[in-house]
Amino acid sequence: MRKFFLCLGTLFLALRAPAQNDPHIKVLLLGVFHFDNPGLDVAKFDNANILSQTRQAQVLEIVQRLKNFSPDKIFIESTPENENKIDSIVRQFKDGTYALQVLVVAVG
Repeated sequence: MRKFFLCLGTLFLALRAPAQNDPHIKVLLLGVFHFDNPGLDVAKFDNANILSQTRQAQVLEIVQRLKNFSPDKIFIESTPENENKIDSIVRQFKDGTYALQVLVVAVG
């Protein structure tokens, strides 16, 4: 619950900050279930296989919509011990040096 209020407070402060040159601020809030689905989310799934073709198509659609939105800032939910790893990935991505990893899953 503490993390929720921290995120909410951060979002509130970000929304109250004056815009650089545009008085209109567009905000997109995207919430998803936890992909490892430990059963703690409000939404329960019988089959939350993120690697299925259907789920991958849904992920690609969201990615394309985010790309079209072209956000200036992205906030994610994570634990503090992951901060350095995430920051490193973001830096590599911005530098154009981050290579997406392809995961091959054998079925059957």
